[in-house]
Parts: sequence; structure tokens; C-alpha cells
Amino acid sequence: MEKDKRTGWLKELKVGDEVFLIQQGRGVWGSHTTISQVQKITPTGKINVDGVQFSPDGSYYGSSNSLWLKELTPESKEEYLAERKRQTLARSISNTLTPRMISELSLEKLERLDDCLKEITEAD
Repeated sequence: MEKDKRTGWLKELKVGDEVFLIQQGRGVWGSHTTISQVQKITPTGKINVDGVQFSPDGSYYGSSNSLWLKELTPESKEEYLAERKRQTLARSISNTLTPRMISELSLEKLERLDDCLKEITEAD
């Protein structure tokens, strides 16, 4: 039987550990990152995550995309979750503050919104 071929941080992975799963599409598709859990590790070091079996080096190459695993630390998880929250809030605000919605606000609400925006832009 072959031995475990994993190296570096992958060698330390255990079932249940969280990892970043990065998906790189072909053509116009960009990359997408999620947090997933290790489901199984074979005796040869293949790693199962989200129903996909990765090679011992943490990569998987399919016909339409490539996937790879990236080490997840408490710090990188916190940064990832904060960025996801920032993107969600930015999208929500962008979808809410349409030109039509702004044009229908009362003078009082526009003044309050203007004050908030000034406060935000002055702080950064």
C-alpha cells in the first residue's frame, strides 16, 4: 500500500478541519472562494472536500474548472468573513439606493443621507 503523499500544511489536515476551497473556472468565469470541511483523507493522502477528491497536493483539475485547497487560519477566516460581509453590505446598499429611490426621498431624508455620507467619507 502506498503511503500518505501530502506535504506541508496539507499533511496536518484531519477530517472535520476547515479549508478554503478555491474554484477557478475556464474562460470568462473568475475564481470563487468558499469555506468547506474535510470529509475524508485516504491512506495515500487524497483529500475529499464537498464531494470532490483532491490530489495529495490539494489540487483537482476537471473539464470545466480547476479547484484547489488553501490553508485556513483563524486570521484568514476572519479576514474572509469580514470581506464577504463588506461585499454583501455594499451590494445591498447599491441595490437599495437606486436613482429612482433617491429622487423620491423627501428633503429631510436627503439631508440626513447627505450628512451620513459626509461623515463616512471624512472618516476615511
